[in-house]
Amino acid sequence: MDNRFNTIEGLVGTQGYWAYTHILTANGPSDVNDFGLDIGNTRLGSGAGLITSQVKLNMPLHRLIGLELETGTFWSAKKRAGAKYMGTEVGGMLTFPIVKPLRVQIGVAYARLGGFFESLIEEDQQLDRDIYELFSRIQLEF
Repeated sequence: MDNRFNTIEGLVGTQGYWAYTHILTANGPSDVNDFGLDIGNTRLGSGAGLITSQVKLNMPLHRLIGLELETGTFWSAKKRAGAKYMGTEVGGMLTFPIVKPLRVQIGVAYARLGGFFESLIEEDQQLDRDIYELFSRIQLEF
């Protein structure tokens, strides 16, 4: 039995790294972190390192409703399957208040996987190069 203290980041496999994107990286503690990328790229890349550039734009649509648009590109510091390029992701999320400080967030994200994931795509017949995600979450913000 493991008696070590686990943080939220440790439980979802991000090792303290939360990003703007949703599919390739975790976006906060309630994200499922589909690919498990963290700053050291330890889960899928066996410590191959992560190089990423991400941009987020927050826009108020109404006094209480916000829109967040994000994009990111991902590279590994070491090659796997002959490639360092991991992929590109774009997405958006709407935030609606329920009661202060509880909010509902609804979003969509799309990722195009690069050559770094070629062996995973060949291995798993259900994994496609194009990944789509629709999601919602209730979040306490303060």
